[in-house]
Amino acid sequence: MLVRHAEFARRRDAEGRLEEALTETGRRQAEAVARRLEGLGTPLVIYSSPQARALETARVLGDATAHSVFVDAELAELRLRLPADEAEVRSAELWARARADVETPPEAEAESLRAVQRRALHALRGAVAANRGAVVVAVTHGGVIEALWCHFEGVPLARVAERRTEIPHGAVFEWRVRLAGEGEDARLLAANATDHLAP
Repeated sequence: MLVRHAEFARRRDAEGRLEEALTETGRRQAEAVARRLEGLGTPLVIYSSPQARALETARVLGDATAHSVFVDAELAELRLRLPADEAEVRSAELWARARADVETPPEAEAESLRAVQRRALHALRGAVAANRGAVVVAVTHGGVIEALWCHFEGVPLARVAERRTEIPHGAVFEWRVRLAGEGEDARLLAANATDHLAP
């Protein structure tokens, strides 16, 4: 199961550094995802991107379901390798470039969208292999989910720009995955589900 992190806001701390935290709406979104997980009635293992917005979301899920959260850097957002202020200002532009040419990094020190897909897929395969019989929940980012969705549905990643789908905060994607050698057999159960977010 892939979960997009809940709504967040950025603000400056006392020393001027940019920080992220869930908004009140974001906290309610994370609590709604937790209720969805509680309804599964199966063992869970929760993984998270290390970025604050994802980790805070995952911790809400973990607290509500009494599960630990494992941080996996391979679930992180597109690595732009820019100062936080510059990355925030240029994020939309760089993501557009990453989607337009999935093989080429949008900036000299950044990674390509293909690299994002490969590392996130590697992380998920490892999590599924290590936790057979449990539902693996990965809290990550919209762009990472887009790349994985293309993979699991057999859509060439190069079509991600034309396929561009809005993935709301707190949306859930669910597949039943069976590992097979170097690949996997994945059956889609829910795509971009937000019914749990309804008031």
